[in-house]
Amino acid sequence: MHVTIDADRIATVSYPSSFTDGCETFRFRVADPWCSNEQEVTFCVKPHCPIITPVIEDQLVEAGEAFPLLLLDLHVTDDFDPLPSLTWSATGNTNLGVSIDPTTHQVTVTYPVGFVGCEDITFHVVDRVGCEAEQMVRFCVHHNCPMVYPTIPSDTVWASETFPTIDLNSYVSGANGLMTWSVTGGLNLTATINAGHLVTITYPANFTDGCESFWFFLARSSTVAPTANR
Repeated sequence: MHVTIDADRIATVSYPSSFTDGCETFRFRVADPWCSNEQEVTFCVKPHCPIITPVIEDQLVEAGEAFPLLLLDLHVTDDFDPLPSLTWSATGNTNLGVSIDPTTHQVTVTYPVGFVGCEDITFHVVDRVGCEAEQMVRFCVHHNCPMVYPTIPSDTVWASETFPTIDLNSYVSGANGLMTWSVTGGLNLTATINAGHLVTITYPANFTDGCESFWFFLARSSTVAPTANR
């Protein structure tokens, strides 16, 4: 960085275009014939990172169906770099296959025959100076069975407060026919499910600090669906 002070005592701080991330400190000194004073000032340049917006929605398909193609350029903005100059990549997949066209940034997600389940894939976008943004997207494949989807979120309350009820009907996909919910887990906390599939979480008065997990099971007839850990 470079600092110039003109005759009107206006300081101008400049930096080369190649300097895109970093800080430098300058010491400004003022003096008259009898004394002087000074102050250090730090100036920073931060890269303008791409922003993933709008968010990429989670994807859910029936076994045998193909995941829709995703065009990543519809989910990113960057005020300084043209979208074709951005570099996309994906991590986190094990059973799912992910390919990103380097020119169009179109994503194709595939899965092997017989695969049923979910995987979380993180998409990364990097601009020309190395600044990165990322977002995790859940891809799920289910077959015939009802499925706990989307994931039931965790919850935290202050001691003596009441946990809000959970409507399990909002967390099921493929619910055709009679659904049966059950729950296991918990030591101090108690989870009860009523006939309308509403969950009530309670705890004793002397339990004031701690966390516990529950497994919620969803079944249709005699077939047990994937579970959601809470």
